[in-house]
Amino acid sequence: MSQEHHILVIPGLGDEVGMIEDIVKKHQFPGLVFHVSKSAQWKNKVEKTVQPKIKRISAEVTDLAKSGKVSIVGISASGSLAGLVYLENKNKIEKVVNVCGRLHPGGILVPFPPLWITSTGRPAFKDSVQTFEARQKELTVQDRRKFLVFQARVDELVPGSTSFLEGAKITPLPNWGHRFGIRNALNNYGNNLTDFLLRNVD
Repeated sequence: MSQEHHILVIPGLGDEVGMIEDIVKKHQFPGLVFHVSKSAQWKNKVEKTVQPKIKRISAEVTDLAKSGKVSIVGISASGSLAGLVYLENKNKIEKVVNVCGRLHPGGILVPFPPLWITSTGRPAFKDSVQTFEARQKELTVQDRRKFLVFQARVDELVPGSTSFLEGAKITPLPNWGHRFGIRNALNNYGNNLTDFLLRNVD
C-alpha cells in the first residue's frame, strides 16, 4: 500500500482557515490528503519575528511525516514562511508551492508596493520575507526544482518580480488582482497544482 501524501496548506495574513477549507472541500485531489494549518497565526500581534511560526509549522510537518510524505502550500504572506519551513525540514518535505506570495523585499519604492508598505504593522511578515531572501542561497538546484510559484499577471500587493524564485517552476495566472489570483490558482489551476505535487522531481 502506498503512503499517504499530506499537503499542509498555510493561509496568508488574514488567517482565513475557513475559506481555504471550503476551497479544498470543493475539489477532489486523488492521491493527496489536504490539511489546512492554523499555526501561522499572522494576526498574533505579539510575535515580532517569523521564528515561532516556523517552529509551530515544523512540528505539524514532523507529525504528518510519521504517516506519509509531506508537501506544503504557502498562500500569500505564507509563501516565504513555507520556504523557511522547507529549509528547516528538507528531509521531511517533498514539494513547496507558493501561491502569490512575496519572496523578495524589493527596493525602497520599486517595484510598487514595496515591502515596507505591505508589512506595516506586521513585523513578523517583514521578517519572514527578509529572512527567506537571505537564506535563498542555501537552496540547491535540486531544492529549487521542488518549488512551484503561482503569479498573478498583475498583483497590486505582490509584484511578479518579488515572488520569483530562480530555478523553480513558475506558473503565470492570466488575471489581475491578488485575491483573485489566489482563488484562481487553487480553483481553476488545481490540475497544475496536483500534477506538480504528484510528479517526481527530475
